[in-house]
Amino acid sequence: VHPIGPAFPDPVESARLARPAAFGPAMEHKKWKLFRVRQSNHPKRRILGAAILLNRFLKPGLARGLGKVMEQLSPAKLIHALYAFSQTGFDCVGCGRAIDLAVNAMLAFMHARDGFEWREETQGVSETLYRKFPLRADNEIAEDMTAQLLPLEWRSAVIDARSQQGLLHLAALLKGAH
Repeated sequence: VHPIGPAFPDPVESARLARPAAFGPAMEHKKWKLFRVRQSNHPKRRILGAAILLNRFLKPGLARGLGKVMEQLSPAKLIHALYAFSQTGFDCVGCGRAIDLAVNAMLAFMHARDGFEWREETQGVSETLYRKFPLRADNEIAEDMTAQLLPLEWRSAVIDARSQQGLLHLAALLKGAH
C-alpha cells in the first residue's frame, strides 16, 4: 500500500499489459513512415478519429450504435455519425472519409453481420442504405474506368456509390487478369 493511499497503476503500463499478445509490441512513433503523408492522413489524426468514434458509441458498442443510425435509412445521418472532429476544431474523420468509411466498411460489415445475427428490424437495411448512398469523393480509378467503358453520353449514369464501387470492382478484375 502506498503511504498516502492506494497506488494508482501507471496508465501506459496498464494499457501495455492489457493488450492482447497477438497484437505484438506497440510501434514507436519514430518508426512511422510519414514521407509524403498529408496532414489529414497522419497516424495521430487517424488514431484520434478512431478514438472519438469509439468513445461516441462506447455505451451501445460501435456496431450496435451505428446499426441504430443505419436503421434510419439516411446516408446523411450515417455520414454525420462517422464524422469526427477534435476539440481543437480540426477534422479527424472529415465528410469524404466518413462517406468512404460508410461505403467501404460499415455497409459491408453490417450486411455480413445480418447474415450471422438475424434481427428482423435490420434485415435489408444495409442494402437499402447502399442504394441511397451518394457518389463518393473523386477517384482516379473510377474516373479512368468510366472513360474506358462508357461513351461520353452515358458517363452521367455514374451517379451513386454503387455505380462507383462497380467500376472499382471491374478495375480490380481487369488488373488481376494481367
